[in-house]
Amino acid sequence: MPYASSIQTLNDANGTAYGFLEDNGLLWQCQWNPQAERWDKAQVVPGAYGGEKLQALLVDNLWPTSGSIGDQEGNTPGIVLAYRIGSGEAAQVYATLGQWNSDGQLSWHEPLLLGGSGSVTEDIDLRSNGDGSFELISQRRTPVAADPGNTLQTITGARSDSELIRQSFRVSGSG
Repeated sequence: MPYASSIQTLNDANGTAYGFLEDNGLLWQCQWNPQAERWDKAQVVPGAYGGEKLQALLVDNLWPTSGSIGDQEGNTPGIVLAYRIGSGEAAQVYATLGQWNSDGQLSWHEPLLLGGSGSVTEDIDLRSNGDGSFELISQRRTPVAADPGNTLQTITGARSDSELIRQSFRVSGSG
């Protein structure tokens, strides 16, 4: 299991703890083994390469089952992993969505682009809406050269042109 200074954790409906971390451009998943008191079953999340600022979210009713579009009762839980690839104006935010197979193992879908470039994405966060959808909240700022005369920015790093952007997403269809 790689070492990382930060790990995102969540528990599924059965109480199984999952950990997600970034290490040298790879996103890893693992499971907590309560008997051995350690993280086990470490593996790279397929297709999620080069990410940073990792955020993990369990959404109780993310995946519609056949015939259940718009019906939360028929939906199944899933995991959203959001992460930033690149830096500066070229930074883009992706999500890799996971779902549990009938054997209880997580399977992952191809990464999806959630937020594009044109502004500098400084930080991201995820939030479940409780209705099967989720939100990406990103802190963005306009890319401009530093103003050496701006004492507040020089001392604290704060910028007046930073804003929070909220985008909502929902999985439609089954599979």
